[in-house]
Amino acid sequence: MFELKLKLQKFLIAKKLRRNQETVSSQVTEKNLLNIAFSVILKLLLLSFFGLVIIFPFIFMINISLMTDDESEALKRSFQFASDFTVGKTYFVQAEGGSGGFDIRPW
Repeated sequence: MFELKLKLQKFLIAKKLRRNQETVSSQVTEKNLLNIAFSVILKLLLLSFFGLVIIFPFIFMINISLMTDDESEALKRSFQFASDFTVGKTYFVQAEGGSGGFDIRPW
């Protein structure tokens, strides 16, 4: 009798474990359209935010390299994201003597 009770208990526990394992290992599915839309929007916002955090320094460095020296010096006092693309003072000037290169001159 005791042996039969143990076998029955073992069988029921194994059946319960299989059922719980199927429930736990199954894929999570959303059925509510509002929850799906919210999830997609949240994922896109997070992806966009971290993408901007990673890409912004590179874009800013490229913009600074396109600025004149006056504009880049002005960044110490005020923030400017894009260059005005105006003619300004630069430390790189056309080399004298027709060599076709550039000279670096201190101002």
